[in-house]
Amino acid sequence: MFQTASGLPETTKESWYLLPMTQPRFWLGIIISVAALIWAMHGIPLAEIWHSLRHVSYVTLLPISLLTLMDLWGKGARWEVILGNVPNLRRIQCFSIISIGYLVNNLFPLRAGDFVRALLLGKKTGAGTARVLPSILIERTLDLISILLLLAGTLPSLPSLPSNLRRGVRVLATVLPSVIIAVVMLTSSSRFRYTLVGILQRWRFLKAKTGVVKKIESAFEGFAPLRSPWAICKALGWSFSSWLCVTMLAYAMFFPFGIRLPFSAAVLVVCMTSLGAAIPSSPGFVGVYHSLVVLALGAYFVERGQAMSYALVLHGWQYALQSLLGGISLWAENVSYSEMGRLGAEGKA
Repeated sequence: MFQTASGLPETTKESWYLLPMTQPRFWLGIIISVAALIWAMHGIPLAEIWHSLRHVSYVTLLPISLLTLMDLWGKGARWEVILGNVPNLRRIQCFSIISIGYLVNNLFPLRAGDFVRALLLGKKTGAGTARVLPSILIERTLDLISILLLLAGTLPSLPSLPSNLRRGVRVLATVLPSVIIAVVMLTSSSRFRYTLVGILQRWRFLKAKTGVVKKIESAFEGFAPLRSPWAICKALGWSFSSWLCVTMLAYAMFFPFGIRLPFSAAVLVVCMTSLGAAIPSSPGFVGVYHSLVVLALGAYFVERGQAMSYALVLHGWQYALQSLLGGISLWAENVSYSEMGRLGAEGKA
């Protein structure tokens, strides 16, 4: 292994693009995606979908694209806040590497883009992957809080949901942020970190593994910027703004299809597709995404053909924009496609 021009590890494996196919998880995702797509398309004449897609004014989608750009910029700003004490860190770099991460997710299964962007930023800033990886966990937590806040805010206008479910969402949206903030602040505490590392150093099996304790210490450093309540509020603010842009995109996309639904319908679409990302699926979240959109709009009695057409365009438009921004970011960060592919494949191998 040697270093490439971009400072990333090069590998001698030439068949990196075949590595995901050797994993059972890859084929499980493919099977689930195919099954979900069959379910979503069941009973819908292809002529109906084609007719709906032909009558969409795609020119009107161009202004909506700015919301995708704003979403990614917000996620980049949030990442910058979370990684506050990483040297040589710039917001535009966070934005670029997040865009590369989305491109990898579109091409590789199991959210390989999260690993790739942690490795990329760790190498380029010199902070190391172990230092950056905890920020991904914090991001996922902030995503969950933001989604729950959106859902809780639109509960009154959502279609009939069991009262227990409504109550549960309200409780989670109220209690979860406080619990998570307390845990993050505890984890970022120097006293807590030194106590835990001291305990780990007494374990014989860890003593035998050179560098493991140092990597654990480095990982704890990833929580350090969030010692400040103000930093947590900034990160949560950027996170909520980003998800609001995603929801506004889903809502704005209703109009080209003649779907007249309240804003809460877009919130339900975004919540279901975002939480459903945990389901194993093919690269790009194909099939599972479409079935969840059809399911969400079905709660508002939207016809399956119209809902499926909407899902195809919403998913395809975001897929294309994210991939385009990811490709531009590869050039901007001086990372070749083959390097990105090897990182994505080996990260999930």
